[in-house]
Amino acid sequence: MSYTTILRGGRLGAAVGLCGLLACSDGSSPSATAAHPAGSGGAAGSSGGAAGSTGGQPGVAGLSGVSGAGAGGSATSEADGSPPTAPDDTEDARADSARDAGAPLDASGDVAVRSGCAGAAFALCEDFESGPLDAKVWKLTQQKGTVTLDPSRGARGSKTSVHIHVDPGSDTTVGLVEAKTFPALAKGLFARAFIYIPGATATSLFTGDRHSRLIYAQGATPYGEYALGIWNGGLIQNHYSKTDDSVDTKMLPPFDQWFCLEYQLDSAAGNVRAFLNGAEITALRHDGWPPSNIDTLMFGVDRYGSFPVAEDVWFDDLAVDSARIGCDR
Repeated sequence: MSYTTILRGGRLGAAVGLCGLLACSDGSSPSATAAHPAGSGGAAGSSGGAAGSTGGQPGVAGLSGVSGAGAGGSATSEADGSPPTAPDDTEDARADSARDAGAPLDASGDVAVRSGCAGAAFALCEDFESGPLDAKVWKLTQQKGTVTLDPSRGARGSKTSVHIHVDPGSDTTVGLVEAKTFPALAKGLFARAFIYIPGATATSLFTGDRHSRLIYAQGATPYGEYALGIWNGGLIQNHYSKTDDSVDTKMLPPFDQWFCLEYQLDSAAGNVRAFLNGAEITALRHDGWPPSNIDTLMFGVDRYGSFPVAEDVWFDDLAVDSARIGCDR
């Protein structure tokens, strides 16, 4: 499996109008993050469902807090055009809403209704429920797209998530970037995100030579990048430094519902793992890519290829830590 690679490592994503979202107390505008090349090559992954439960593998490291009233946060779901509904603050109503939306269940078979960050001791945890985005934690990159807080959609019964909107076209980077957990996590980390992708545009977005990275780590000493995303009709892990490599599947995540995506990176050894709703995707396991120390981590969409339609993805309950996080915390 291979596709054409374009080196984009020197490109910077422009941060546009960030102080509407971020609490810029000093009047400064947060910096943007560097973009990068798309992955190619690599062994063809097996198709089919996610295999195997992982248990508690030893891991790698962490991050901390955010939320804010973003301009452009729509009260109507862009996925289905449904009218906004008044929020119901009762725990039972929130649980029912989350269950109907396909939220992952906890060990008791019920939906976890509390925020994933309430009482959490992760190195970084962001549930978008408590106010403006903290500019000391998050920098926005909005190249050909926008990052806004959406009070109409949340994972696991919460109210608010971050809405990543990407314009049609190619070579775009739109998302939330953190460097707070580095250099502590330069040699490895675990990252967790709840993600919602509307199914209406899936055929246009996730077929052919189109690559959307969802969790993206980058470092400069030595230069390298690692990413977990979707390419050519399936989930993919890719790495770029001295070579451009990938491992992929023909398995897509579920659409029109929240799913839990976990990413394990041992950047000192060049080892990666991926988990969907708690189960390891064994086809995306790879060891021995050239090592690189990581200094930034992005949650969002970094896109390579020709995309004929806009892309809308929602992220919630982001967590980073030195050990496996899981989907029920």
